[in-house]
Amino acid sequence: MKLPEQLGTLLFRSKKSPIRFACWTALILIPALILVFPSRQSITVNEIIGGAVLGGITLYLLLDYIWARVDMYENGIVQKRLFSNTQVILFNEFTQIYVRRWCIGFLRWRFFPHVTVFIENDGHNYKISSNFHRNNEIITATETYIYKNSMHMLNQLFDAGEILAFGDVQLGRNQIVLGKKHLPRQDVGQISIKDGYLRLYEKNGKGGIKRLAFGKTKLRKVANLNMLCRFIEFNDVNIEKFGYRVFKIPFL
Repeated sequence: MKLPEQLGTLLFRSKKSPIRFACWTALILIPALILVFPSRQSITVNEIIGGAVLGGITLYLLLDYIWARVDMYENGIVQKRLFSNTQVILFNEFTQIYVRRWCIGFLRWRFFPHVTVFIENDGHNYKISSNFHRNNEIITATETYIYKNSMHMLNQLFDAGEILAFGDVQLGRNQIVLGKKHLPRQDVGQISIKDGYLRLYEKNGKGGIKRLAFGKTKLRKVANLNMLCRFIEFNDVNIEKFGYRVFKIPFL
């Protein structure tokens, strides 16, 4: 397939995580080996069929691991998947990126971080699964393109009084809309990001900040988060620490 020249220079290539591939393969191969090589001498038809099915799934995972990849270019992304057409995403000034982050939590420790990327571009939706091991770099490169190519246009629209759409957040010179809630800009007391949510707090009558959030939304529903933070001058965002939705192990 001939790729558009507008993609620019290839920055890097992302393959599926070898650790996750090894874990999934082990989960499938272990029962397959138990079915194919039982301790007794006789092997039933059901065991043979079950072993063949699990072996087929393992072969699919291996071929997908070898073939699937995401190529990150200066101006776009090319994603190749097994048994699917190659996806070519050529960015423009209206490209939007959404990110879903989650992990498992135990006390203060965090395990198995998952980062899934969703891109809206020219009316099409694309997904880069968390199985790819360089998704954070893909996010950074995409946000860099959006900032370079969209900031000037968005500044002009913002200064002209237009409402800027960032997914579940709409931003204007005089108000912020979070979901279906409208809050005047002068009443905004604080904006915070914690446990995978963006929260908006309102000022109280004494000039302080109300303890209960005025509204909140999942970061997964916020488009171009990096750009939004620049517009609202929210520069102390620690996504690696607070951007993940933590699912804690029950009773621990």
